Amino acid sequence: MLTLDRDLAERVNTRLLTAETIARGLLEEQGSKLMKLASHLNQAGVMSGDEVRRLLGMER
Repeated sequence: MLTLDRDLAERVNTRLLTAETIARGLLEEQGSKLMKLASHLNQAGVMSGDEVRRLLGMER
């Protein structure tokens, strides 16, 4: 049973590290857009999906 717990903990840790790496990469690539979005959201309080897509440059 202890071996299963260790295996599970290792798999979870690996996934978390992978997710963190991906998140850091996205923040580095899109940091200025995300800050613009956060600033606008802070002022507006609520934003539509269209507004979010426009600020992120993802218009349809």
